[in-house]
Amino acid sequence: MERKDYLMRYIEQLGIVLAALLGFRKKGDSSGGLEAIDEALKEMTGMDSQVVNAIHEDLLVTELTVRQNLLPDQVRFIAEMLFWEGEFYGIGNTKEEAIHRYRKAYLLYRYLNEKEKTWSQERADRMHYIESFIRPQ
Repeated sequence: MERKDYLMRYIEQLGIVLAALLGFRKKGDSSGGLEAIDEALKEMTGMDSQVVNAIHEDLLVTELTVRQNLLPDQVRFIAEMLFWEGEFYGIGNTKEEAIHRYRKAYLLYRYLNEKEKTWSQERADRMHYIESFIRPQ
């Protein structure tokens, strides 16, 4: 029952956050979107954006899964929030910051692909999008 309650809370929170982020993107309000992401990360993982983004890419998966002992749903949530941070930094014409977030999201999506037994079309689409964005021109 506890797992079901957690999963329902996760899905509900993700839906609320994504709806808010879509609204910020539609308005072109990158600072509002980034602020919402930071708050959502704190609530769902206990870590804010600054902490997540300070972790070196080579240590990201280990830091989140072993040292922070986060559940796969929390890792998935962080990947989504990193993806959206990339989107908002892209809106703000801060390409280097966008690429930094996209690369980290990609690493987490790849980890989830290896860890989970189910395939996700949404995750595959996100990874393809990120690949096209970070690929050198």
